[in-house]
Amino acid sequence: QGMDDVTTTIKSTDFFNATVGRGSALTGLADDVTLRFALKDNDNQVLSALNRHTAAALANSDATGLNYRYTTAEVIQFYQEAVDGIRDIEETKDLLELENERGCTF
Repeated sequence: QGMDDVTTTIKSTDFFNATVGRGSALTGLADDVTLRFALKDNDNQVLSALNRHTAAALANSDATGLNYRYTTAEVIQFYQEAVDGIRDIEETKDLLELENERGCTF
């Protein structure tokens, strides 16, 4: 169940680091951490929040029938640029958070 019900290629059991193409030194997550676990990471650190919103954005970008602003490839590119120091981590997190929560009523 969960996000796998509506996604095409992204699965909650996919490994986060493999999906975003970066290793644990940059993501702060072990290589065996899944997208589902990254979604549940409630650590208050900015990198953890970026990881959480990236995992949500990956599911949203791949969801059938959801008019998500960014493609899966763009979400991955944004993440890579943030952890590589090209983009600001907090600004990237905010960008994804805004789109992830667009239309939410809670």
